Formats: sequence, C-alpha cells, structure tokens
Amino acid sequence: MKAVQISTIERRMKALDKMLEGRQYIMGDAFSVADPYLFNMMLGEVQHNIDIAQCPNVAAINARVGQRKYVQAAMQVEGLIK
Repeated sequence: MKAVQISTIERRMKALDKMLEGRQYIMGDAFSVADPYLFNMMLGEVQHNIDIAQCPNVAAINARVGQRKYVQAAMQVEGLIK
C-alpha cells in the first residue's frame, strides 16, 4: 500500500512541477502564503524518501522559500535546523 501512495504522490508532484514551469513562486513572481505551505509539505516528502530533485521547478521554489529569513527562523524554533 505504501508503494501505491508514494507512486501517487510522485505522479502528482510531476504534474505540479509542470504547472510551476517559468514561475518564481506558486502564484507567479510574488511570494504568497502558498509557498511556505508547499515548503512544509515537501519536508514531509523528504521524510518519506521521495526525491523532489526529480521535479526541478518544485525543488527550485522549495529552495527559494527555504532561504527566506522567517522560514529559517521558524525552522530553528522547530528544531529542524541549528
């Protein structure tokens, strides 16, 4: 069952990746509340050994969001980074 769920997630991530092509953030060129939500969801994917590198647009947005000052601060509070 887990393999089926992972396959479904990977298929949906690839569809999302296509939708994000040419965008800096989910809604276009401007950062929005949707971006840290995607970032948080992708933390869960990494924990389940799903490689987001196979979706370069998702990975790029995730990297941009992960470098933001307040995202870094929240991750420190949560003990995810030092």
